[in-house]
Formats: sequence, C-alpha cells, structure tokens
Amino acid sequence: MIKDGKISNYQFNKHIDEFNELLLRNLRLIPSYSKSGGSDANLDIINNYKKELNSNTKNSKKTYILTRICLSGSYLPNCLLIDFTLSYDDFYMVPVLYFRAFKDNSKSTSGNIDETRVTPIVSTEELVSNYYSVLGLSSDSNLGPTVTLDSHHLITDSSVWFYVHPCETLHRLREFMEADNCLLPCDSEQLQVVKYLSIWYATYSLGGIFPSISLRPTSQP
Repeated sequence: MIKDGKISNYQFNKHIDEFNELLLRNLRLIPSYSKSGGSDANLDIINNYKKELNSNTKNSKKTYILTRICLSGSYLPNCLLIDFTLSYDDFYMVPVLYFRAFKDNSKSTSGNIDETRVTPIVSTEELVSNYYSVLGLSSDSNLGPTVTLDSHHLITDSSVWFYVHPCETLHRLREFMEADNCLLPCDSEQLQVVKYLSIWYATYSLGGIFPSISLRPTSQP
C-alpha cells in the first residue's frame, strides 16, 4: 500500500501496465482549452510501448512507458509530435516525465510519419510560440522553471529531452492526497497506485504542463 504519499520503484513497475491501459483509453484533447480556431484539433496516439531494462533484482529493475502522440489541426503551422515517457526516479522516489517535441512538416497523421520531414523543437519558447493554442497555454506563457533540457535518465541516445524536475513532486503529491483523502484504506494496492499516478499525471506530467492534453478516466481498473 502507499505510505507517506510515495510509491516505490517496485510498486511503479508492478502497476504501470494498469495505468498505461487507463492512459490509452482516456488520453484526449479538451477543446474548451483551445484558443481561437482550435475546434478542429485532433489528438492521435501513434505509438505506445513498455521497455524493461535488465537488472539483477526485481526491486531495482527499471521500466519506462514511451508514448508518441500527434496533435493536428488546419490552423496549426505544422502537426506537433510529442514523445513522452513515464518512469521512476530513485533519488526523489517519485514518477518523472521526460518529453520531446517535433514539427511534422508533412502534416501527416494516424501513424503515417515521414521521419525525413520531422524537425526537433529544442526550446520551450519555440514550442509555446507556435503551439500555445492547441496546448491550452496563453500566448505569453512559459512552461515554468522546473522544465529544463536534459538527457534521458534511462534512454541512452543523443536526444535532448524536456525534463520536469521532480524536486517538489513528493511534497505536492502528499499534500494533494491528504487534502482530498483520495486513497481509501479499503482500496487495493493496484487501485491506490493507479489513483496516485493519475494525480501525478494531472500535476507533474503532461496534463500538468499542457492543460488541453487531459487524462479523464471513464472507469476504474
């Protein structure tokens, strides 16, 4: 069960599949957050998979989920591709989000991506200035001081990722859960962890940064 507002790496690995199923069922674009001209915006899930890294013990095994989504609309300068990962940070003892963004100059959707026409977005300023409407941001918004550029802590390639620093995550999640009393003693561990990850998604994952990309469960696992 969850204690002191935190989950372990073992609990994350054990129940990430259930949360991922919920994410695939319920990830959506909320039109009410879009600014002018955003009514025809679409969100498509292009790819989603789990990767387990080799380890000597099940408690220290590292796992991440990688999802690629495509945001498209006639008013956008290009389709926006976002890769994001859900993983666990051992030092801060919380889940952590890494994401990277690309301009798809071919305006392709539904998996037909021409990788030769995909351009990385390497600054928060570029991301906000071109896509603030579909992401539910104001035109003069930034992504906050906790979003930085870094290498991925589990994926060893040359890519640069946007990284949501988890230094405040444990404290804030503990506050949210205590205030809402959302983890009931009668809940199974699986249900508690899925609830925990749903709250984390809305505050420190993709939904916390981009209000229009919402996770709204329609049913409990």
